[in-house]
Amino acid sequence: MSTVRLDDQQLNPRVLDRLTKNGPVIVTHEGRPVYVVHQATPEWLEALAAEEERPGDMPLDEYARLYNIPLDAEAYLREFPEDAPYTAPPADEH
Repeated sequence: MSTVRLDDQQLNPRVLDRLTKNGPVIVTHEGRPVYVVHQATPEWLEALAAEEERPGDMPLDEYARLYNIPLDAEAYLREFPEDAPYTAPPADEH
């Protein structure tokens, strides 16, 4: 069995839900693997659709809320300082 690859530009929640019923799906961007979807749960598909509806970058706290991710912003920024521009309020305004 070969794993299905799907470009993120063609990411459609219904298609992804159907494809994951047959096994993992590798989501790619410009041919490079980005992440693997093992099961497209209704909650994940709903969050994905909500994210796709929003143009531009999403603030870190909004992203965490959308995906129901508990977030310690200070610990996260220590580990990923490059994400500081996406925090709300921006890290340099503290």
